[in-house]
Formats: sequence, C-alpha cells, structure tokens
Amino acid sequence: MIASLVQRTPAAAISAAHREEKALRKMATSLAEIEIDMALPDIHRSLESMVPHDAIVILLRRANTLCAEYASGRGRDELSLLEIPLGKGLAGWVGQQRETVVNGTPSV
Repeated sequence: MIASLVQRTPAAAISAAHREEKALRKMATSLAEIEIDMALPDIHRSLESMVPHDAIVILLRRANTLCAEYASGRGRDELSLLEIPLGKGLAGWVGQQRETVVNGTPSV
C-alpha cells in the first residue's frame, strides 16, 4: 500500500488514503456492536487487501497504555505481549492524540 502511494499522483494518493481511512473508521465503529474477540480476525482479513504485511498487531487503549489485543504473522508471540505507553513512539502518539497518520516508514 505505501509503495503504491509513492507511485500515484498526489491527488490519487490522497483519495486512496481517504477511502482507506473511511474503511478503517467503519471497521472501528463496528467493534462497538460485536464481541471484540470475534471482530479482530475479520478486521485483519479486511486489512490484508489494503495493506500488505508480514505481521500485524491490533492495539487497544487500556488506561495509559496501548495493549496488544490481536497479533498474527511473523513474530506473533512477541507482538502479542506488546504494551506501549501513551505518548511513546508513533503508536503511543496516535493513541494519546486519537489522530490518524499515514506512515511511510515502518521502522518508526
């Protein structure tokens, strides 16, 4: 997904990012309606078509920490133990600010 953004025109990349954000927001809204343990694998399957990946971890906010609620792929066991304090790193910033970001650097 990120690589394809680089090859598109700026307007096309923005449009694609907007569609993906809308889909993610729709998925997040659906979490309130169903059991979370059942929803996370479905979210993972939906994301696979939008964002190619070797591993995925879905973090949920618990007090002042983001905790791994779902992990799959390479490093799943380590990812499932992940806890990130709010404000630490990119994920912690997103959790604290409750803002979305488009990150083209996976190591961040």
